[in-house]
Parts: sequence; C-alpha cells; structure tokens
Amino acid sequence: MSGLNQCAIIGNLGRDAELKDTRAGSVLSMSVAVSERVKRGEEWAEETTWFRAAVFGKRAEALARLGLEKGTKVYISGPVKADAYSKDGEARASLEIIARELVLLGGGSGGGQRKQHTEQRGQGYGTSGTQASDFGADDFGEDSIPF
Repeated sequence: MSGLNQCAIIGNLGRDAELKDTRAGSVLSMSVAVSERVKRGEEWAEETTWFRAAVFGKRAEALARLGLEKGTKVYISGPVKADAYSKDGEARASLEIIARELVLLGGGSGGGQRKQHTEQRGQGYGTSGTQASDFGADDFGEDSIPF
C-alpha cells in the first residue's frame, strides 16, 4: 500500500502572492496564516501557524492575474514538500504545500468571490468552473431530479 501525503488548510494570505519566473517555469508563492483559538488554563488565546504554499506553471500565471492580496481567505490542499538548505553555514529545513487545489473564500480585493482552481490528474493544471454554491434553488425543476 502506498502512503498519503496530503495537507488541507483554511487561512488568510499573510502577504500578496508573488509570481516568479524560473528556468523551470512560473511559480506563485504564498504565505498563509491559520489561526485557531486554544485554551490555556482559564484564558482563551489565538495561536497562528504559518504555512508556505506554491502553485506552478500556467495555473500560477492565471491565479496571479486574480490579484491574491494580503488578507484574502483561501482553502488550499495538496502534498507537502520538504526542502533542506543551508543558511549562514547552518543546516535548515522547510515545508511547503504544493497547492493542487485552491479556493478563494473572500476578503482582500476579492470581495467575497468564490473561485476554485484545481489540478486535474493526467490533464495538467486546470480550472474547475462551477461550485455547488453557484446554483440557486430556481436552477432545478422537478423534471431534473432523477428520483
């Protein structure tokens, strides 16, 4: 049986997403803050965990055009990639989510828009066009329900 490497987070962009062109293609880098309330003794406190996330290729370019700004609420899921590097002669490691799915949940300049971008297996990067929330009650008549 093969393993599972999957991470899913909902949080806010900590800075504007940054598009870079590399020899290997385009990469869109994001920093996402995920906050949760925890109880410490009798007091409640907010803890924030920071995640790095990246989108590659044509999808990165398309998402960059949406203007992903600091404060935008996002759902991101995908595998986690570990990198080892050296800084000032000291060995370091970092983790990054390779965003195979990204849903804009609102905030920032998005004005509450809800868009989903997913990587389709075997088809490269693509865009998922419709969310269940895009349909209203009037979109379905009695004849369209199969039971």
